[in-house]
Amino acid sequence: MKHVKQRLLSLLLVFAMLCSLSLTALAAEEDGSETGTGTGSSETGGTGTGQPSGDDTTHTCVWESTPFETKEATCTKDGYKKYKCTVAGCDKVDTRDEPALGHDYESEITKAPTCKDEGVLTQTCKRTGCGDITTTPIKKIEHTWDKGKITTPATCAAKGTTTYTCTVCGETEVRQDIPITEDHVWGNAGKCTICGKVQTVEIESIKLNRTSETILVNDTFTLTATVKPDSLANAVRWSSSNENVATVTDAGRVKGIKAGTATITATVGSETATCKVTVVNETGLQLSLSKSKPTGTSTDLSYNSSESARTFSVNATGTYNGSSSGVSLSYDWSLRTSSSTNAKEIDSSSSSRYSSFTVDRNDIDDYSSLYLECTVTAHYSGVKSVEKSVGWTIYNDDRDSSGDIEYSAKAGANVDFDRDDFEDWWEKSYKRGTLDYVEFTSTSSGSLYADYSNSKGTNVVSSRNPESCYARPSRSQIGIDALTFVPSSSSKSSVTIKFTAYGTTSSDSSRNSSKSGTVVINYSGTSSSSGDIEYSAKAGADVDFDRDDFEDWWEDSYNRYAELDYVEFTSASSGTLYADYSGSKGTNVVSSRSPESCYARPSRSQIGIDAL
Repeated sequence: MKHVKQRLLSLLLVFAMLCSLSLTALAAEEDGSETGTGTGSSETGGTGTGQPSGDDTTHTCVWESTPFETKEATCTKDGYKKYKCTVAGCDKVDTRDEPALGHDYESEITKAPTCKDEGVLTQTCKRTGCGDITTTPIKKIEHTWDKGKITTPATCAAKGTTTYTCTVCGETEVRQDIPITEDHVWGNAGKCTICGKVQTVEIESIKLNRTSETILVNDTFTLTATVKPDSLANAVRWSSSNENVATVTDAGRVKGIKAGTATITATVGSETATCKVTVVNETGLQLSLSKSKPTGTSTDLSYNSSESARTFSVNATGTYNGSSSGVSLSYDWSLRTSSSTNAKEIDSSSSSRYSSFTVDRNDIDDYSSLYLECTVTAHYSGVKSVEKSVGWTIYNDDRDSSGDIEYSAKAGANVDFDRDDFEDWWEKSYKRGTLDYVEFTSTSSGSLYADYSNSKGTNVVSSRNPESCYARPSRSQIGIDALTFVPSSSSKSSVTIKFTAYGTTSSDSSRNSSKSGTVVINYSGTSSSSGDIEYSAKAGADVDFDRDDFEDWWEDSYNRYAELDYVEFTSASSGTLYADYSGSKGTNVVSSRSPESCYARPSRSQIGIDAL
């Protein structure tokens, strides 16, 4: 019994010890401490499991929930957080790395791109304390082209070109974007003189203006071919059956070479037309002709208001082999507006008796000048006749005045002055000089106003204190282009205005000079016609056309941004309009069917208005 009691006491003692150990373990778990192995490095070199100081028992580190040391990560640098072990006696530290955050950029276009310059995109980091800035170029944008201007017109051989200008930066670009045209210029044998294309139009008919002609050796005449359709008019080929007798040019001009006969043939395709030409030697028929001075004058051929009529006469003598026997003379008189045979005829007379002609005052009243021509023809039986002509230019003193600068207008009409006329006049005297201003000292009648409107304006004419009228005025100055002449009721057919001009004589602005001149305004009667563009000149004088006049007229119809391209002249009431006229030669540009195009801004191969 005693041994049993001892065994029970021993078992109770063991049970008490086990209970005590269990309670200790439970108490440790109930402390709330976390256990782990750590995510970072331990400053003591462990991984979260180690021994407390002075204790041989290993343990699992339990880390603080709040780091005791923190380094915040930035945009470009890493950060970290450090945690201590809560186990008593353990000095291990868990260091946990935090990677760099990277920049948080806000973007802004700080310079917009254009067709001329690149743009700039600026990016700024918005994280506090960073402020990093980067810039990136933005590509240029496309040009903004205008509608373009024709640089080279298209032809039947080549495309035309257009020059485009950027409305932003002013850069230009030339494009060959005008299609080839079908505007051929047909030459001989129906071949285009520009592209070489051969015309395929079928010929209907061809007819000559003469079928026979008799001429003297070295005499000439012109054959004209009428072709149907008209498009083949330039396809005529000319030939002579005997070039030893008569020759013919590509233009149908026939010349006698020696006595004999020859057939001149005009050919288009399969159709032909002929003219029989008989060439004879010079005969003994001779004609001498001279003109006498008209009655009422001994010096010139000018009319004045006191004269009512003048008689003009010729002295003609016709002989055959030295004798006047059997020779008859005929006189054809023609009073015209100019020496051109196409000019308007005022009066005429044909007679075998009258070798004189009377010009009445009434004939010349409405004109600055007229031209009187007498053609005398000598006849002898069986021999080709001989003819010669003489003529007179008759001036109207009451209408024709000459000035350094001239204008023409209908009677009673106001006349606007043009700065270009005064600058051109100055440059004739001083090629490299520049006109500064003009002062008008007198006018034979009427008034010269600046800024004339509703019967009001500034009268600029004075013999003592004239207004200075500038070629290139400032805002406070009077400009020549602002001047208007207003005729008075007593103004005659011609008004003279005197002026003095001032300016430089060369590119050296210190070289100044003055020059006197006159403006003459010729007024026409009610019978005179009025044109959109008008010129005045002395009777018989050639007139040069000015591109500026046509461009001004064009802008008056549209606006100052409008551009005149070219002009075509379809008819002339008299005279001839030539391009590049020199020594009685030039290109006739007038045609009702195929006029020449005359350009305001011509290329090298084109005709310019300034060349007319």
